[in-house]
Amino acid sequence: MLIPHLCSNYVQALRLIKYAVGKSGVEFRREMQRHSAAVCPLFHYKGHPDPLKGDALNKAVRDTAHETIAAIFAGEND
Repeated sequence: MLIPHLCSNYVQALRLIKYAVGKSGVEFRREMQRHSAAVCPLFHYKGHPDPLKGDALNKAVRDTAHETIAAIFAGEND
């Protein structure tokens, strides 16, 4: 379940996953591939626009989700 007011938390969590996938072993990467469906709804994340930053925070979540999925499936040929 997505909570709409936590854009920065989503970005931080996705960056952590991306970092951990890059530094961990094959078992962790496979496990993240099995659970990648949890990240996919963030591809189309649309929260309330910030009064000062507009849609920039929501776009950061979407972009980071794409980067995270790319990192999860990058070493698939190993």
